[in-house]
Amino acid sequence: MNSSISQPETDVAKENALQISMPSDSTGTIKIRFNNQIMHCPQNITVSELLQRELDNSLGVAVALNYIVVPQTQWTSSVLYENDILDCFMAIAGG
Repeated sequence: MNSSISQPETDVAKENALQISMPSDSTGTIKIRFNNQIMHCPQNITVSELLQRELDNSLGVAVALNYIVVPQTQWTSSVLYENDILDCFMAIAGG
């Protein structure tokens, strides 16, 4: 295989593209929309950590991150990034 780009240059290009797609400000915070409210939170915060900070109780809560439902089993591994949209829904019994 004859490639004009060496492996280290390719890795640098990927890293630069990743940084461009996930900007943050110099204060170590990111801006997200949580339940239709703009808020700033620490970089690398997870869905689980944000819910612990913002909700009294997450029992019966369903979460959509950028309009995609996130199973509760993935909340601790789902990191929020600049301009993410996080919506919480409460389960309500009845008919």
